[in-house]
Amino acid sequence: MEPRSAGNIRPGSLALRPRVSLGPGPCPCDHARSRNFPSRIMKRPNLRAFDLNLLPILDALLDERSVSLAADRINLSQSATSSALLRLREMFNDPIVIREGQRMVPSTRALLIRDQLKAGLATITDIIVELRNDARETGHRQVTLAAPEHIQLTMLEAIQAIMIDEASDMDFKILTLDQKEMIAHLDQCKTDIAMGSFGSLSDKFNRKKLYKETMVAVMRKNHPALANAVDNRISMADFKLYPHLVVSNSEDISDSHLSTWLASKAVKRKVTAVVQHISMITQILRDTDFICLGTERSFRVTPESDKYLDKLMLPAELATDYYLVEMVWHDRTSQDVAIGAVRDAIHTFCKAL
Repeated sequence: MEPRSAGNIRPGSLALRPRVSLGPGPCPCDHARSRNFPSRIMKRPNLRAFDLNLLPILDALLDERSVSLAADRINLSQSATSSALLRLREMFNDPIVIREGQRMVPSTRALLIRDQLKAGLATITDIIVELRNDARETGHRQVTLAAPEHIQLTMLEAIQAIMIDEASDMDFKILTLDQKEMIAHLDQCKTDIAMGSFGSLSDKFNRKKLYKETMVAVMRKNHPALANAVDNRISMADFKLYPHLVVSNSEDISDSHLSTWLASKAVKRKVTAVVQHISMITQILRDTDFICLGTERSFRVTPESDKYLDKLMLPAELATDYYLVEMVWHDRTSQDVAIGAVRDAIHTFCKAL
């Protein structure tokens, strides 16, 4: 076959022009293509690099066309709104709004994205509303509460009201636990809300004050300690002399709130009997010289307490008659709408205590 040359190329055939290189670097034609025909494939921006809180401010500025009016609409100070406008200008490399005489008008680029911005913010709002509704309706069907028995008795009315009125569509589980067990359950996601008296806690736990409890020493009527009382307080001598009945569902009572508190005061008591339920103390105390430390509220609801039992304030040497009851929850449940509603209802009830 006769080789082709520039002079014998037939019409319609393809001639390839050799690539011309003027030295190291890209071909001039490549440079021209990149300069005149930019790629339509653009890398999506990383949203974490942008302050999305600025978008509602941008929406207000485009609507109101005034920094002061936009500030009023979004409940920000005028200086904060002006600072946000500067950041928007830097973010988009655009003036956003331009002053023309006594008024401000949106820039050309701002007008182009105004409708998209409104639609995007509306979509985000709808998503948030839907998620919050889903969380309340189906997100957390069971709420687990934990507290010592005496706090459960105090909170019984509140818990009943919450189950009937505030959260009738949820299931409740109530556990009787001591302080150490409650913290472990919160940490292991076995409990949502714990109520009791807590010392120092890790930062992963949140806490809120509920009410104060008055501590009393409960005993049978005509107990010898009643005759020795001064200012309606049991003497320290009798406090140490008579055997103590302890109400606890824990096998080890040494780390209970009362035991820890007494140990901090260097006071030892003679613990002779331990029972699990407050309902059992009347039968034991009425026929013995035992005394039992408890709260005044739990004493009121103890069966037949008015018939068989009496009470005294604690020895003056202990320097306190109260302890604080708190509500504690793990940080991981802070945004749970259902659990949050129960926490709010408990706190509201306790304001009246």
